Amino acid sequence: PLLSAALREIARRISTSFGVAEVAEALKVPRTRLDRLFAEKFSRSVGKEIVRQRIERAKELLTTTDKQMKEIAALCGYCNAGYFTNAFRAETGLTPKAWRRER
Repeated sequence: PLLSAALREIARRISTSFGVAEVAEALKVPRTRLDRLFAEKFSRSVGKEIVRQRIERAKELLTTTDKQMKEIAALCGYCNAGYFTNAFRAETGLTPKAWRRER
């Protein structure tokens, strides 16, 4: 139940700037406990899950809209398009524009 709640909390906040501490606080659990549970169940940290969900949301927006990169970055919780582009490339191996062109 705690992991499900954490996944829902991450999804709920995905378009805002937040981190692991805010997720743990919302669930009223220590950050270390949340990180340990994520590592045991998903073999990744809460921070990696936040990035994974942001990138998945970005892929959806890149595929289904014609929004500019700065708009997509904001909708996925990134502070600017440059940071978004770097994070997207680190996860997918492509820039968001290249990923959109291929789709």
